[in-house]
Order: sequence, then C-alpha cells, then structure tokens
Amino acid sequence: MTVPRAAGRQRHPGVVLLGVDTPIGLAMARELGRAGIDVYGLGRTHRALGKHSRYVTTFDIRASADRLVDQLRNLGTNNNAPFLMTVSEDDILWINRNRDALVPIVPLVPAPGQLERVLDKQAAIRAADAVGIDRPLSIQIETLAALEDHLPGLTYPLVLKWADPGSAHAKLKPLGLRVDKAAYIHSETELKRYLRQFEPAGCFPLIQSYCAGGGLGHMIYMHQGRALIRFQHRRVHEWPPEGGVSSVCVAERADMYPDLMAKSEALLATLGWEGPAMVEYRFDHTTGDAKFMEVNGRFWGSLPLAVHARAGFVITTYRAMGLGDVRPPEPYRTGLKARYMIPETRRLARILFGRQKIKDPYFAVRPTRELARFFLDYLNPHSRYYVWAWDDPLPMLADLWSAVFNRQG
Repeated sequence: MTVPRAAGRQRHPGVVLLGVDTPIGLAMARELGRAGIDVYGLGRTHRALGKHSRYVTTFDIRASADRLVDQLRNLGTNNNAPFLMTVSEDDILWINRNRDALVPIVPLVPAPGQLERVLDKQAAIRAADAVGIDRPLSIQIETLAALEDHLPGLTYPLVLKWADPGSAHAKLKPLGLRVDKAAYIHSETELKRYLRQFEPAGCFPLIQSYCAGGGLGHMIYMHQGRALIRFQHRRVHEWPPEGGVSSVCVAERADMYPDLMAKSEALLATLGWEGPAMVEYRFDHTTGDAKFMEVNGRFWGSLPLAVHARAGFVITTYRAMGLGDVRPPEPYRTGLKARYMIPETRRLARILFGRQKIKDPYFAVRPTRELARFFLDYLNPHSRYYVWAWDDPLPMLADLWSAVFNRQG
C-alpha cells in the first residue's frame, strides 16, 4: 500500500530512498525534501520513521529480495524518480550486484569495488599506514595456534573487533555464535578463552590495543580524488558508554586539526573513494593523540548532526552523482549538539544503575554530572535531535506512540 504524504508540483527529479526506517534514512529524506526533491521511501515495517515524515512523498513496505528490483524500477519510473539512494552497507552491495537489472534507475551509491575495499579493515589499515596515520596495534590470526607468537608483545586491555562483520556473521550464525561489535579483554587467559569459541568456524576477530579518549569523526565528500566537503564532529557520549554508536555529538570546525584532516583526505584518495564517507578516530584530547579506527563508506549514524549543521552531504550526493552538478559547499554551522535520545537514555540508565556492566576499566563514572547534563541539554539552545525536528514532528510522535503501546509493524 502506498501512503501519500507531501503533495505539490515536483521541481526536481525525485529519489527512491531504500531504508527510511532509521534516523539516518529520515535525515536523508529531510535534507532532500527541504531542497524540493520528492522522496519515495521504502521501509521494512510500518514503524519506519520515514513513513511519518512530511518530506517522504510516498511510503511503501520494501518487497522481498526476489521482487525488490521490480519494485524499485516501477516506483522510480512511475514517479519521475530516476535516482536511487540507500543507507546500509548490505543494500549498497545488493544495488551494485543488480545495477544492470535496475536500469533505467541510476544508483547514487559508491561504485562496485569501492565499498568492498573499505569493509576490508586490513586494506583500510594498509592505506592508513601508507599516508602516515597512527593506529592501534592490530593483529589478525588465522589459527588459534598462531596467537602464541604474538602473546609476548600484547598489553592489556585489548579490544577485539571483526574485520568483516558480514562475512563473520555468515560463518558464525550456523554455529550459534554471535558477532560482537567489540569485546574488551583484560588478560591472556580471558583472551584465549574468548578466541577458542571461534575455532570451529575457522575465523577470528581482529585483536587491537586499547585506545584512550573519545570518538572523532572526519566526514568528507570526495570528488575526483579531492575533498569537496570537510566536516568534523566529536562524540560526546556513546552507547554503550565504553564505545559504540554516537548518542550525543557536536559539530566542530573542520580546520581544528588540519594535519589530521589532510591525512583523512589522503586516506580516502588512496582507497580510490568517491562520494561521502567518514574516517573515524579514537582521539585523546589530553594528549592530542589520534588513532585510526575505521572508514564508514556510507551515510553514517551521526548524519542527523550534519543535516542540522547544513553540511550538505546528501544534496551534494544527489547533485554530483545524479546531475553532474558540482558546486562549492556553503559553510556549515559549528557548535550544534545532536542527541539520539533512546541510546542516550539507555546510557544514563547504565551509568546510574548498571555501572558494573561497563566493560571499559578506564571509563570514569560520574552519576551526578551525567544526570545534570542529561536534563540541562534540553535547555541548551544549541541542542538538536536525531529524530525530533520542529518542521517535521510526526516521526518522533509516532515513534513514541509505538514504543508506549508496543505496536507491531
């Protein structure tokens, strides 16, 4: 069923947006819609945030995999929406596998091969080394026996992550094993015990040294090997508290750390990247040390902050990839703070009532300060929100309604 939203004469070619379920997809729809571009959204359930946005012209439930190509083509050709955008890495990979079948729809996503290079953490690490970016000690073992050679050089705590989470999930799921975003290891005994469970699958997570500090993101739009947009944000809070998704982040000047920004641009150029991406660091503000973490070759979780700051990543993707219109960006607004309230509330609850579950041994627990900041940020004139927007209130209200009454999609 199609649910009509914003009406009116279309001024520009429209966009089919695959994945309006999350704040990322909602932010993309808002930036496009505010520019006068009709957005035809697809989501997995009727609880999708974008279903209720005034900037989503129509909303449909996405079809099953065997019917999705036909759904996208019909939606685009019937609505003068020749361009296709999406959110997740899996959908980008699927679109690239089906580019020929999607004609005449034009995907505005990274070209085939680009995302694969970014998802390969070892390839990204080699590129970071080539441009002189510092990184934590990283060890990838192929067998459990190979771990013995590395044990003398390890210092604890360690952080274990999967180099390719998608591939690991396919191997671990049949064995009933899960892919943790990150595991904190505090001793050799704990390291061996944690890794032993993956021996039947024949694959192991990447072993990295612990890095102090918080998240620092360089969001860059690359065009023909050079940065067209540079945007910097700092993670103030994360969920879980020891590191994960951004729950509060702040827009900072892109020239605060010019040498590091230049290296981020060089890294993406080395990877042959075109379009939007985020280079993520662990940054210690007391020492100024930055350690490379990863590259996100898609629209990132904190995109709502960039949209509030008017950095222009989404509309630039539409213009540059879709229309061949490359124009210099407008200066973005610094100092804005974006809050993702569901994980931010969970973070506060963890600090107040479940601090024993925080895995980072160096995480400073300050309950009174955290509680005061949580409520005072509602009064901060620079505060913005991942879901709430004054000109588009229904997504948040519908999300609250669903949460309170636990309605199923």
